[in-house]
Formats: sequence, C-alpha cells, structure tokens
Amino acid sequence: MLDKKTDVLEALKSIAGIDGGVFIDRPKINSKLSCISFYEISNSPDTFADDEEYLSRINFVIDIWAKTHEETGKIAKEVNRVMGLIGFTREFSRDVIETDIKHKTMRYEYIGG
Repeated sequence: MLDKKTDVLEALKSIAGIDGGVFIDRPKINSKLSCISFYEISNSPDTFADDEEYLSRINFVIDIWAKTHEETGKIAKEVNRVMGLIGFTREFSRDVIETDIKHKTMRYEYIGG
C-alpha cells in the first residue's frame, strides 16, 4: 500500500496566494480565505506481480475555498499544475453552490508504485 498524503500536502503548500493554509479533511471554522482542503477517498491495489501489490490506485478530493470565482479558478489551475508534477491526473472538477463562499471541488487519481 502506497501513501501519498505527504506528497499531496507538500505540493498544495507550494501554491502561492493560499493565505488561509492547506488542511487535511476540512478547513478550520473561520479560516482565512483563500484556503485548500484535501482528503484521500480511496487507496486500492491496481496491479500485482508475484502475488505482491505492484501498483496502487489512489484518489484524492481537493477543495478550494475563496471569496470570488476568479480566485477559485486561478487556484484550480495551480492545483492542477502541482498535482500533475507529482503524477496525478484530474478526473473531475466542478463549482459547488454555497451561500456565502466560493467553493470548487476537484478529484485526482494516481496509479503507481
């Protein structure tokens, strides 16, 4: 089993302009905006060799929280860039309707060993 949480955390922390920080699970209540939260949604074996797991399939959800749609869009481009640098592929991205905050959710997949 492969664990990529530290790689994802470091990649997301490298994005400039995330004044509120990066959180595993959910942002803290009353966090400063803009901020990012993420969590692993699945981690399963993908390929076996000699009865051992050779490759893992790992999926993460990354959420962007900001004051404007322009901010979520700008940050989403950077999230996509840094996640690609560590071998992840975007599977899904969409805006989430919230009453007083702009929220974009993105899902990424990694297959590797």
